[in-house]
Amino acid sequence: MSCLAWNCRGLGNLRTGRELVELVRAKDLSVVFLAETLTDEARLEFIQNSINFDHHWVVPKVGRSGGLVLYWRSTINLTIEGSEKNFIDAVIDKGLESEWRLTGFYGEPETARRFEAWDKLRRLNSNPEKPWLCCGNFNEIVRQDEKLGGAT
Repeated sequence: MSCLAWNCRGLGNLRTGRELVELVRAKDLSVVFLAETLTDEARLEFIQNSINFDHHWVVPKVGRSGGLVLYWRSTINLTIEGSEKNFIDAVIDKGLESEWRLTGFYGEPETARRFEAWDKLRRLNSNPEKPWLCCGNFNEIVRQDEKLGGAT
């Protein structure tokens, strides 16, 4: 099984949609997490059909920002455990010996509010009894030389 986590910075652009379709085909992806979709449910369903996925879970955008979506194929036994504006939390193969957890995460872009998203992530990790993949855009930098453009 292959997964993709991508901060697409908007799915309204046709080029972005085409690039996603190409990635899904080239890598034979089974699960796709997208952050900053910046679009509505109709466009997300159009993308789902374009990439030939069977299921999706959406955290809607707020105003002109945010938005998360998790797409998966019917061959994947995936159960959504919860979601909020910063994450979608799922379990794959729930109840089986091969069970593991997948969390698509989008860190708070507003510096003063980042602690809120990190607190949510800590709560999600409070019961680490199964393998866990947490992926996405954490909106954090470790060293200043990682930063390109704009104020921190």
